[in-house]
Amino acid sequence: MNTRLANIISLVFQPLLMPTFLFALLFWLAPSLMGAFPTPVRYQLVLVIFLLTFGIPVLSLLVFKSTGWISDLMLTNRKERVVPFIFIIIFYSISTYFLTSRLSALGLLVDMIYLTMGLLVASVIVTFWWKISIHSAGMAASAGFLWVLNFLYPGAGLYYPMLISIILTGATMTARLQLRVHTLGQVTAGALLGIAISVGGMLFLY
Repeated sequence: MNTRLANIISLVFQPLLMPTFLFALLFWLAPSLMGAFPTPVRYQLVLVIFLLTFGIPVLSLLVFKSTGWISDLMLTNRKERVVPFIFIIIFYSISTYFLTSRLSALGLLVDMIYLTMGLLVASVIVTFWWKISIHSAGMAASAGFLWVLNFLYPGAGLYYPMLISIILTGATMTARLQLRVHTLGQVTAGALLGIAISVGGMLFLY
């Protein structure tokens, strides 16, 4: 894998976009799992998720960058990760509150956001001592969610998306290694953490 492709993969499959990709996929391919909402409402929900889990967090990162709190938007410096991660957890909490207070029927969606928050909290704790790969954690968690949903609801049409997500997880891990921003241990640990929380959490809840 060349450096240019590795940069593209790292940019497209960055952790903040994973909730948007995952829920857009589920609303499109398995709408029955997400609630009986008309198509326009599904688009609105995906937009809300995008703004709360990507748009606003990215704006906060830009503010941190402009004020000198962080040296780059990818948070390659381990010590600079903690405060931005805490802000991102707050934004995820807001999105969860919005969805539970306004759309309480979306139990599956909310549970996955709760587990994603749990992954962020675990990542922050690890970050105090070690630079774990958040890219690997986010991709592996998405693949884990799809694996569990395919296991629980085999007729939902998620088998091939699950396989593709596993392949993309491997590609993302390879990209992070190619860019030399993580070691093999860091990308592996991130993937294992993402799988443990997504698969373990979903099987416990369902």
